Amino acid sequence: VTLKVVPAHNLLEQTIVLTRDEAKNQLNTLLKRHKHVRYMWIPYEDAVVVVTNDDENDLPLLGPGTEVSDGKGGKKKIASVDDVTPKFSRNEQLAPLRNMLRNLLKAKEISIEEEIIEGMGFGDLRDLILAHGNMLDPDHIKKCNKAEKDFWMNAQGLDLAPSEKKLNFDCGGQQWVYEVCFPVGTYGMP
Repeated sequence: VTLKVVPAHNLLEQTIVLTRDEAKNQLNTLLKRHKHVRYMWIPYEDAVVVVTNDDENDLPLLGPGTEVSDGKGGKKKIASVDDVTPKFSRNEQLAPLRNMLRNLLKAKEISIEEEIIEGMGFGDLRDLILAHGNMLDPDHIKKCNKAEKDFWMNAQGLDLAPSEKKLNFDCGGQQWVYEVCFPVGTYGMP
């Protein structure tokens, strides 16, 4: 087996939430347009989180970014500071999960220091929400998944970071994940 390595580089990541129908309808376009595409379906919600990643110096002309001259009479896209400024703060993004956890803990008369809750990320919060409810109760899972959808709705946007930070993800803690990676062709021949 021969591995091909590439120099370290930044990727522009775009996170969007689509309905299942939108995700199906846009699949071919997203696969043709972006170098990396990840779909995450949220059960019991009509929501699919779509995460795309492209080299910061090779952004698709259609989609996110700021259009500028390429210096050759054409146009190209770059990621500007305005492009990657999040719409919601990290606290606002995590609020649906934190609030659900606080309500579950209060109902069970369990206390966790607020500093600990504020320090938790998406996966840790989701794990505790699942652990402090009945994981076999579909209603509990539906509520958890609604909070997860609300998190992703608030987390939509662009982010620029090194590829080793972008080509992995927090799967949401202890859950079963069936992950499949496969080549889907080239931009010219999908």
